This record gives sequence, C-alpha cells and structure tokens, in this order.
Amino acid sequence: MRATAILAVIAYHFQVPVASALGVIIFFVLSGFLITGMLIKEIKRSGTISIRTFYSRRAYRIFPAFYVCWFVTMGLALWKRQPVTWSNAAGTFFYFADYGRAFLTLKQQYSYQMGVSWSLAVEEQFYLLWPLALLWIYKRKRPLRAVAWIIFILWLWRALLVIGFHVSWDYAYNAFDTRADALMVGCWLDGLSRKGCAAIHPILALESMACSDSCCRLGGDQFDGRVWTVEFFPAGGGIYS
Repeated sequence: MRATAILAVIAYHFQVPVASALGVIIFFVLSGFLITGMLIKEIKRSGTISIRTFYSRRAYRIFPAFYVCWFVTMGLALWKRQPVTWSNAAGTFFYFADYGRAFLTLKQQYSYQMGVSWSLAVEEQFYLLWPLALLWIYKRKRPLRAVAWIIFILWLWRALLVIGFHVSWDYAYNAFDTRADALMVGCWLDGLSRKGCAAIHPILALESMACSDSCCRLGGDQFDGRVWTVEFFPAGGGIYS
C-alpha cells in the first residue's frame, strides 16, 4: 500500500494524470497506523515506550539515505553553479521543509532545494511528538475518544486558518499542523482494529482515500485552481469510546 502511494506521487511528477495529493494522504494514514501499532505492542510488552530506542531506530532508517541525498544535491548544485538559498537548505537539513515551503508560492517551491522532503519533515515531526503523546493518551479511560478529539480539533484548526485567517493554499498543503490529521486518522484506525473491528484491515485503503475527498468542501472554494477539502471521520466513526 505504501509503495502504491509513493508510485502515485512519482507518476504525477512525470506528468501522469494521477491524484498525487491522494497518494500523500494514503502514505500519511498508513504511517500513523503502522507506527501506532508498533508503539502499542511495545507498551503492552514492557508497560512503556523507550523513547531513546524509538528515536534511534527512526534515525537509523531515515538519516543515512536522507543526508546522502542532501549532500549530493547540494554538491551538484554548487558544482553546476546553481543558486543555493542556504536558509532553505538548512530548513531541509533540519526537517523543516514543510514550513519552509508553506510560506512560498507554488512557483517559488520549485526552486526550493530538497523541497520534496516536505512530507518527510511532516513525518519526522510526528515521530518526535507522537510517542510521548501516546503514552499519555494510552493511560486515559477512553484513549480512542481522545484521539478522535485530536483529529476533530485539527480539522477545526485548519478550517479556522482557511476560512477565518485566509491562509494560503501553500500553507494548508505543506504545514505539519494542517496535515497531521491524516497521520492521526491512521492512529485512530489502529485503535479501531484493536476494538474488534474485524473489517478494518480490508477497508483501510478505502478509508484512506475517503478521508481525502469527501464530505466538506469549504463552499467549493478553490485556491490556485485546486480544491481544498476538509477530511471527515472514516466509516465507523461512532466507535471511538
């Protein structure tokens, strides 16, 4: 499923008419689902989460390939005497490309060095926050309800930014605080699967797609020709207690 999501994004960049945004959302939902499942298993096994072990495993899996890519990209840019905006390069180096791109126009984003790592930055920020948050949520009487409330608050926050503060489509598309809900939907789906919803695994892909494209389109408004959607609770949303 992850491979399908990645291929959709790659195909879009090669001018194939596919919904790349949907591929990104599917990837986020799956990441939330898989990471939460891994962390819950550790809590049940040991009673806690080894934050140090979790961070080191994520670093071991991501840092080597990412930083090789970063140094090669910067090196080639310098070798070819291409202009390098070092503030942008530093943003990608420290996994803040999502917010680095959020305040740029679409045209400016094309020249953002390693700007394609914005979705990885969103994931890294999620990895930083979620283990600590999950430890607190897991001890609550109704953890699934707590996760559902987090998702709902994130939706309200995004709607407030777009409708009330008229933030740009570029911010809404790139920033962690406007994309974290997809990751949290994945976390919530993992919780549902543990509540005895036997059908949750077969319909996971459909849930991921549905949360991108249904329910609430802020009046059909378009930003730079693209429709902004507010996601909705997956099917079975009443089962969150």
